Parts: sequence; C-alpha cells; structure tokens
Amino acid sequence: MNKPGYGTEISTNPTNLLLVNAGVVRIPITVLTGQDLADGTVMGVQTSGGKAVAYDDDGTDDGRRVAKGILEGDCDTNTVAGDKQANMIIHGTFKDKDDLAGYDAAALADLYGKLIGDILTF
Repeated sequence: MNKPGYGTEISTNPTNLLLVNAGVVRIPITVLTGQDLADGTVMGVQTSGGKAVAYDDDGTDDGRRVAKGILEGDCDTNTVAGDKQANMIIHGTFKDKDDLAGYDAAALADLYGKLIGDILTF
C-alpha cells in the first residue's frame, strides 16, 4: 500500500465546492475500504489505525463522531482492493454548507467553523 501523498490513487480533481482556492490547506489521507464517498463528504479519522471514514455524529465511537475535514474529490473504496489514498481539506471556505455530505451543527463545532449565511469557513 502506498503512503498518503505518494500513491497513484490520489484525486487530482479539485473540488468545485470551494468559494475560493486561496488559503486552502489539504492533507493526504488513507480512506478505509468499503466506502463510496462523494466530493464534499465530512470526514472523521479512526482513533485506531488513523484511517479516514465518513463522519457520523451518531455512529460507532471509533473516531468517526468527530469531524476532521472535508473530502476533496469522489473516493470509492468499494471498487478497489483495499484502502485508497485521497486528500482532505482541513482549512477552507465552502460555497454552501448544504452541499457537504454529513454536515451538521456538531461538525461545525468540531471544525471550529463559522457560518456566514450558507457559506462555511473553517
């Protein structure tokens, strides 16, 4: 398996959900197998193993209950053998919070975000 940031599976398609590209901070992540995630999915990180999973405030208490960032680009780990490398935005300004899969008030708090209308910045 490739280390995050060095594999051939990393999305090179920047998201169109950002309001501006200036000041965006991205980090490489390893997305846990068995997920089909859309661009803009709110992500958590497992406490054991450190793999990225879709955020779920009501889900299993394994790290997914805490929002850590926003997935950049679609990522389907159902169609590849094993985990997949991707990018997660940990700082940016998004056009509309409603375009972010899994977004809720708890995610806003986890990300230390601010809303200006529907614009989310964190």
